[in-house]
Amino acid sequence: MAVNNICNSGIASNSNASKAQFEVARARINEEALKTNVEGRNALTKARADSVTLTEQAQSFSEIQKKIKNSPDINQSKVESIKKAVLDGTYEIDSVTIANKMVDFERELDFIYN
Repeated sequence: MAVNNICNSGIASNSNASKAQFEVARARINEEALKTNVEGRNALTKARADSVTLTEQAQSFSEIQKKIKNSPDINQSKVESIKKAVLDGTYEIDSVTIANKMVDFERELDFIYN
């Protein structure tokens, strides 16, 4: 902006312009650049002050992720007991319990994503 104003006033293009006029023009350009720099820093400071708030669903999902991450990958004692029951022929599948747990899981997913 300042450069255009200076060129339009004829200071920069006038070959007869005095050294004083040139220095005044340079000072205006420096002043404009400093002003722009300060405005830019103020905008950056304001941007850093912004914050984010998570919804309850996102917080709940985050808690579930932490529980999954902190749980052991394999419960070896449970695996051994099921393996023994299968080999002994005493392992029973409770289809109602499995169906109920699947429905509960779907409800949790629905709560998280809707």
